[in-house]
Amino acid sequence: SLDWERFTSFSSMGIYEPIYIPKGMVGSDLVKFQKKALRQFYFRPSYIFKRLLRMRRKDEFARNIRAALILFGGTK
Repeated sequence: SLDWERFTSFSSMGIYEPIYIPKGMVGSDLVKFQKKALRQFYFRPSYIFKRLLRMRRKDEFARNIRAALILFGGTK
């Protein structure tokens, strides 16, 4: 049985293993590309602004910051 948690960048352990690696590529490059795509999507000013508008409680801001740090932790 596969441990599907290992195949996502959203793993609480920060482990990510690409399921498929095309010829001529390296798994670590795929991880970098994925993190770059996620940063470009989630750090768009329009996305951030919409998230801020949807927050209804004070603790939601801190929770969103923690989630971003977990998601992008260790990226440069």
